[in-house]
Amino acid sequence: MISMTRMNRIVELDFPNRCATVQPGLINLWLSQATRERGYFFAPDPSSQMVSSIGGMPRPMRGGRTASSTGSP
Repeated sequence: MISMTRMNRIVELDFPNRCATVQPGLINLWLSQATRERGYFFAPDPSSQMVSSIGGMPRPMRGGRTASSTGSP
């Protein structure tokens, strides 16, 4: 097991291109909070965004019900 909990920073927010570069341990909710003032949010699975991290999603926006049927960890 590799723990990425200390790799939890937002590296870059590129609002014009609607792209965020983040480390894998970043909690999903933190990204939503960082982008809220500009009208953006990140919520692939809103019910777990307070505890789930970006690193659990191997593809963009992979989470929730879709993840369990397509082999996401």
